[in-house]
Amino acid sequence: FHIIKVLDYEEWVSMEEILRRVNELFGITYQNERSLYPYLKTLVDAGLLEASMVGGKMKWRKKNLLISIALLEDAVTLAEVPLDHAQ
Repeated sequence: FHIIKVLDYEEWVSMEEILRRVNELFGITYQNERSLYPYLKTLVDAGLLEASMVGGKMKWRKKNLLISIALLEDAVTLAEVPLDHAQ
């Protein structure tokens, strides 16, 4: 949760900056970069973050997600039913 909150959709953020923001906003400190990396890797694998190698250093940002809602299809179907058949 705290990692997602310190990242943005448009800005690529370095490991040092993520560590600084987490410490500043939540008071959570990691021993080093190696202790934070598995969490970032898991979020990348889950599709919540994007990773990029910029200038020889890894940087991360939030990934935009598209969510479709099946209820919209049901609403359209109900709207097509004639009133005399709807109950």
